[in-house]
Amino acid sequence: MKLKILAVSILLAFGSAQAQTANAEATELGSLQQTGVTEAWARGITGRGSIIGIIDNGFDLTHTDIKTQVIRAQNMSGGAVTWGTHGTQMASIAAGVKNNSGTVGVAPDAKVLLAQAGTGGTNLALDQHAIKLALDWLSSQGAHVINMSFGSVYDSAFLKTLRYDAVTRSYLGTTIVNTSADYALATGRGSVLVFSAGNQGLPFVQNPALYAVQTDARGQLTLGGRALIVGAVDSTNTIASYSNRAGHLCIQAIGASCRDTVQTMNYYVVAPGTAVQAATANQIRPGNTAGSVSGTSAAAAYVSGGMALLKQAWPMLRPEQLVNIVLFTARDLGTPGTDTTYGRGLVDFDRATNPVGRLAVAAPNYQLGQFVVNGAGVTKTGIGGGITLAFRSSSVLNQVQVIDEMGRNYTADFTRSMAGRQFSFDSQNPYLGFGGYTPINFTANGIDVTAFAGTAGSALELARDFGPIKLGYQFGTMQERSGYLGNVGAGAMDLGNSQTTWHTIGLERAITDSVSVQTRYSQGHTRVMNNNSSMIATLGPVTTDTWQLGLVSRDQFVEQDRLSFGVAGDIRIREGQARITAVTGYEFSESGDDIVARPIITSEVVNLRQQHQPVVWANYQRPITPNSLVRLGLSAGEAGYRAGVNFTWIQ
Repeated sequence: MKLKILAVSILLAFGSAQAQTANAEATELGSLQQTGVTEAWARGITGRGSIIGIIDNGFDLTHTDIKTQVIRAQNMSGGAVTWGTHGTQMASIAAGVKNNSGTVGVAPDAKVLLAQAGTGGTNLALDQHAIKLALDWLSSQGAHVINMSFGSVYDSAFLKTLRYDAVTRSYLGTTIVNTSADYALATGRGSVLVFSAGNQGLPFVQNPALYAVQTDARGQLTLGGRALIVGAVDSTNTIASYSNRAGHLCIQAIGASCRDTVQTMNYYVVAPGTAVQAATANQIRPGNTAGSVSGTSAAAAYVSGGMALLKQAWPMLRPEQLVNIVLFTARDLGTPGTDTTYGRGLVDFDRATNPVGRLAVAAPNYQLGQFVVNGAGVTKTGIGGGITLAFRSSSVLNQVQVIDEMGRNYTADFTRSMAGRQFSFDSQNPYLGFGGYTPINFTANGIDVTAFAGTAGSALELARDFGPIKLGYQFGTMQERSGYLGNVGAGAMDLGNSQTTWHTIGLERAITDSVSVQTRYSQGHTRVMNNNSSMIATLGPVTTDTWQLGLVSRDQFVEQDRLSFGVAGDIRIREGQARITAVTGYEFSESGDDIVARPIITSEVVNLRQQHQPVVWANYQRPITPNSLVRLGLSAGEAGYRAGVNFTWIQ
């Protein structure tokens, strides 16, 4: 490939002579807000723990925007590191510290490794061999991302040989011979490479950005999908006139056909690159100042800082996964979909640091970084019923880890997933009152018998008169799915299936011929079959009770009618405990070249004991045929009210 110059030249920083300012941090916030960087900061994602490698012409190590960020700086040609205009700018755009002076970078808490590959000062030329050494050194030192705001320029003779092929959407010409082994060394060690697209206003990118989409004989990306190409937009998100576009320059052109299997636009994004604030070397203007700079150099440094944000938040993700997140969450610009101008679109680090797709509750055996998430969906997880009061202050449920479709963990507060209490008290049969039931009455040998057939269970009640006193006894059983006693759990908060048995004793004493006082007391025992995949496990049986006191008036309106009303305490849990177990965080450790995430599993035991909630109730029943009667019921409490109609068959 013919180049305008043999050495690699840094992309020109257009507008670098614009007005300088002593504190451009406030000005720079505009471009940071443009791509959601400040939103990521608000969530504590500032690049802490990430390392950005920068290859450039030189660096002012005295500038307050970058001097505290430097882990190590090295001149790849030997000797001491010398200052350089462009390198100082790029380091500050990527990782300038937030210190109320100069400017601020995209990742203000990241650290930098600086590799000088030029002679410094205002000379923008870099040495090819120094770049190779820099890639080796930076990747060996653990740089998570390496910024390369430089490129080779195509000459006019080369450009004249090109023609556009609409079938392959590629620019065809003399076969371009590329050697990407030096760059593959860095990606093979786990570094993400960020290339600037170039400032020639061409419909395709220049070298070495083309390496991002170069493939081998098997059609596999030489850099393993661990590279990005960055073009520049202005403050209106319009492609800059100087920015090379996302069109594809064929690497393996054979005659009239392009054999490339991956196109540039698939790994091309855009970022703010016009009038971006950057540190001005003190050798140019003393005082640790900043000024505006334009070019795809600035856009690339911007994205390198963004990669550091992602690496801080999810250190276990592989380099290609970090790249995919940026590509997937980029904001579409221009022609809908991936196009030859904007590629995948504008980087959006708010979207990139927010969950993508379906969320699932983290299981202890889930490996972070997997793109396919199985398990209980977050939107279908929660608890409803009076039992929610026991869980709302849980120190485990307020920090449960959930996983998005890209294998990233987030913290979710499940104490907010508690539904309101559903009122269900029924004075005739409090336990079956959680569902519907049909009563059947008959008398045998002087004993009044009532059989209850419910949707979830059944009960039998016996009553007999002893002079002015009537004694009654009820026994029942019911089964509930995913909960008990009207409490329902779902997803990762499934309460398990349950079986409840209860006993009720009742007493009614006549005061007059038509008025009597009645009282009832019930006690229940619930056994729960826990769901092993749930965060909640009930420990042992649950004991409940309920009571009521009321007055009964007979023959009030018609013969054999019955009006009753009174107060009650609804069903409450007297004894019961539950254990909550969840993944509440991750600890990260190095294992070879990988970061391993170990889940932190936390458990706590909560007491399910509840206080009775007061209820007022009223019932009215009257016969409608010799063998049936209708019963109207109304009950109300703090949690709401319930009204219903029952038809009772009399045998």
